[in-house]
Amino acid sequence: MSNMSESELSDAQNGLCVLTMGLSNIAIFAVFCPLNLAICLLICKNKSVRSLTAYKIILHITVVNIATLPSTLLLGIMNLTEKILTYPDVLITVCAAVSYLSPPLLCVMMAIQAFNRFLVISRFAESSRLFQALLWLSWALAAICGVEMVLRGVVFSYFEELHIYAIDNEDPESIIVFYASMLCLAVGALFFLVSLTNVVIMRGTTKRQDIYLLIQGLVPFLYLASLRVIQKFFHFSFLVEIVVYNAGIRSVPALNVLVYLCLNSTLRSAFFDLFRKKKVVHVVSISHIDFGGFHNLSV
Repeated sequence: MSNMSESELSDAQNGLCVLTMGLSNIAIFAVFCPLNLAICLLICKNKSVRSLTAYKIILHITVVNIATLPSTLLLGIMNLTEKILTYPDVLITVCAAVSYLSPPLLCVMMAIQAFNRFLVISRFAESSRLFQALLWLSWALAAICGVEMVLRGVVFSYFEELHIYAIDNEDPESIIVFYASMLCLAVGALFFLVSLTNVVIMRGTTKRQDIYLLIQGLVPFLYLASLRVIQKFFHFSFLVEIVVYNAGIRSVPALNVLVYLCLNSTLRSAFFDLFRKKKVVHVVSISHIDFGGFHNLSV
């Protein structure tokens, strides 16, 4: 009887965990997909902002976040329904592959962002073309890696027992991807550290906008780096590691957009302008020419 109770309790806890994961994944998509799309729209509409390299990098990072959100939605729906056979295998494969490749792609782009902040704050010349090339190269490498894994027979699927996306036969690509992302995080950390040191040394001469842009890159970077470090060096139960890491990665699009709206006054004011009613001013001109006691009025 005691064993039966423990089993029932375990099933109840597992059910509650799956319900929480499903609802949180759907909520992340519902709230933060529109917000990330709004950030992209605001950057693309404003020519003066779009021309700045820092905002080009933010745009690419935001696009990566948007690309991951449909897979988060599908994962949440499958968490709640468990009707895996309802969805095409191609759809699950694409969503699982995007979920697998987006974290290392973000690591690369955040390292590029750290390099850009280092050049600006250290007052070195920056080349917009160089950063554009680096950003598009990172997209190309991620796409090539994904295609190569699929062609080699790596299976991207949904693991029903743990309620997450799963990858079978992922080595040696997984080892290369992991250590490449760790290398990018290490390089990014070095650039951010030097940039912060330069801010302290050149106190009072660094533009406030550059400092804010540095912080906007640093906060998501530290979050993603912490997730990778926890995954590599801290060992909990397998289920706890899966749930925590899955929830942490799925929260990256939320963190990025919240950081932009809280710390970037340009994007924040432009975002709230979308919801403000524009005042319509009617101009009335009055001509004071007297025609037999009457005034000529034109509206």
